[in-house]
Amino acid sequence: MTRMPGRNFAVPPKPWRARLWAFSGIGAGLLLGLVFFAPAQWFVTAVWHASQQHLRLTHEEGSLWHGSAQWALSSEMGGQTDVSLPQRLEWHITPLLPLGIFFQLSHGTKTFIGLEAQWEGTGFRMKLQNLSSQWPAAWLAGLGAPWNTIALDGPITLKTDAVEWRQIPQGWQFEGHLLITLDGISSRLSTVRPLGHYLVNIAGGANPTVHLKTLQGQLRLNGDGQWQNGQLQFNGVGNASPGHETSLANLLNLLGERRGSDIILKLGST
Repeated sequence: MTRMPGRNFAVPPKPWRARLWAFSGIGAGLLLGLVFFAPAQWFVTAVWHASQQHLRLTHEEGSLWHGSAQWALSSEMGGQTDVSLPQRLEWHITPLLPLGIFFQLSHGTKTFIGLEAQWEGTGFRMKLQNLSSQWPAAWLAGLGAPWNTIALDGPITLKTDAVEWRQIPQGWQFEGHLLITLDGISSRLSTVRPLGHYLVNIAGGANPTVHLKTLQGQLRLNGDGQWQNGQLQFNGVGNASPGHETSLANLLNLLGERRGSDIILKLGST
């Protein structure tokens, strides 16, 4: 039998193969649509769990990639002592190639957090852009005891320098420096106003360290600590300047165990 020249006959695809390609295309389209149009609730839920249920976002608007919400600090008791900030939190998430994401958080017209997360083959690296921002100490009352009892008032300034986290087999390793300044802090437990000015210096490394120092004030708090296996172990001493022992007694008794005129500040098993 001879073959006729100039004629090509296409072999029709098998029905199951055509259906497979069709369903694959539909599935890919639905997946892309789900990712690109993901609701803001996904971001709200991720923040809630990442903060160990301490940062609550409500009245969210927008999408996973760009949105805003009201924000509050929440205690571990399910938000019974939530304290909200008046500004709405706005977020913007940008994918980075090949495997990364850039988070930008702001309130009003001011960006206060820029965080880059990239996969590096052995784990994620998260790098925080250098920042300087100020927060009301009263916001800490949302975390519950003892912050809601102490009821601090005054500004807290946060500054970062080359802060990043690297994923290692043992968990996450913190690098860089974090400075927390408490200027003119006061408390409802004492008539002394202000209590003082304080500096908290956190330095990264294999075992990050924390140093608390009183710069000036009637309530003197000083101490040092170190993170061991993810747990902070801190030892310090607090006392009142001469002439303020009585007016600061209630606050000092709440902060630690009394030993003579001093109180012992202690966290962890040190």
